[in-house]
Amino acid sequence: MNKLRKAMMVLGVILATSFSFVSCSDDGPVQMGQVPVNSCRVTSNSVSIYWSTVPNENCAGYQVVLYQGSRENLGQEVTSNDYDNRTYKATYGGLQPATVYTVAVRSLAGEKSGLTDGDFYYRQFATAPLISVTASNATFYKTEGVTSDGSWGKVIRAKVTLTWPEQAVTSAGGYELVVKLVTVKDGKETTSNVGSFSTDKLNVTSTVADGLIPGRKYIFSFRTRGNGNCDYSYSDYADVTYTVPAAPAA
Repeated sequence: MNKLRKAMMVLGVILATSFSFVSCSDDGPVQMGQVPVNSCRVTSNSVSIYWSTVPNENCAGYQVVLYQGSRENLGQEVTSNDYDNRTYKATYGGLQPATVYTVAVRSLAGEKSGLTDGDFYYRQFATAPLISVTASNATFYKTEGVTSDGSWGKVIRAKVTLTWPEQAVTSAGGYELVVKLVTVKDGKETTSNVGSFSTDKLNVTSTVADGLIPGRKYIFSFRTRGNGNCDYSYSDYADVTYTVPAAPAA
């Protein structure tokens, strides 16, 4: 009997403990869990964010709030929107280049769920700067290459210095440049990539476009990389059209 009594006492303690965990919800409604922002894609004036969905009827949807400012100082609210529980992404445009923003996402509890809304999940990001290059200081030199008649021989080529303003580390993570040669055929312009340059060093503010053909038109397409807070962060390309001066007379 003593053994049976002890066993019953142990069982009673276990049941009491179990019931205490279940009944803790009697003190107040249980809260929805946080909804993390899985990834984001940023340009110079837009952001697309992707969050985890809650695959049950307790979730009525999601609230997404966009602030202009850092996580520590949220600043002005840009927009606030509610989405249904099947939506997992949102895109916002009209943002300012080279500006810090913070997005906040939370789950919204269904009316019959007996739950309260989840806490906000915050993610800070910065839009990429939108800048272009300045072309100057064309210099000419003799080399070997394809001549105007398609043969191989002595040709004159040009170098052009390309410069751009240094950007703050909070909004930029590097630079990319594509050099395009413009060709006109049957009255239509086409372009072909003839060179490129990239760097992740923000203190680099110039490069040289080499091997340019005198008298020909080029497009220098330049963009900045973001500072890494999002999976994809690039500005739009800013194009500068440049015609290489004619080579000086020999």
